[in-house]
Amino acid sequence: MKKIWALIFVLVLTFSLAGCGGNKTGGANNSAAGGVTLAGMKQAAADKGYKISDGYIKYNDKIVGGFTVDYPNGTNEYMAPVLEFDSPVSAAAYAKTVNEAGYNVCVVNGKYLTMVAAEKGTAKDPDEQTFFANLLNGRDLGAAPTYS
Repeated sequence: MKKIWALIFVLVLTFSLAGCGGNKTGGANNSAAGGVTLAGMKQAAADKGYKISDGYIKYNDKIVGGFTVDYPNGTNEYMAPVLEFDSPVSAAAYAKTVNEAGYNVCVVNGKYLTMVAAEKGTAKDPDEQTFFANLLNGRDLGAAPTYS
């Protein structure tokens, strides 16, 4: 049953990314769905008890801000960037490149993007993917993390 839900979730994300590239009007919408902001996402994760770092890798010149979240998973901790791009089009283009490589799956909301580890284009940990989708969409992050 978990695999079915994970597949449905991946399909929904795939189709939502496909819709991001279709705006050819020239007027970029710089807001994310739900009115989330980079500062708001960072504060929500910190308030829930996640370890936050101001550091992030600027993978290209379209990235204008970001932070890193430590996501605990059992005995491991994964560091995932939350990046702000100059436009939703830039975020969608970067996500397409990353997703095609197959080693990570991007979660995108407007001009915000994060990525989770993947194997052959499928998220290794659907719970991690759900957490970051919730973070980027301003939804409840669930239970507080447990760090070892």
